[in-house]
Amino acid sequence: MVNNDETEYENLKTSYKSTNAIVMFLGILLGGYILSPGLRSLTLVISMAAALFGAYNYKKLDGNGKFGYILLALAVIWVVVTVITYLHSINML
Repeated sequence: MVNNDETEYENLKTSYKSTNAIVMFLGILLGGYILSPGLRSLTLVISMAAALFGAYNYKKLDGNGKFGYILLALAVIWVVVTVITYLHSINML
């Protein structure tokens, strides 16, 4: 017999992981949009934080799953490229 509390917990955990993945991708989309029209610094920082937060929380819930590491690596790479692009666009590099 399957424990209903355990099943509900797994469903909730899966839902939370999905939400974190969505937060990550929305952060990346928002950051890409912000880079285009004029580099609004605060919004760009918030979008980078959202991407990292979503990816980190997904990885934390995923445990040793490889998809969590992949999402976190993608978010970190995106943040590094975004910072380099931003610094290059304001002529600091």
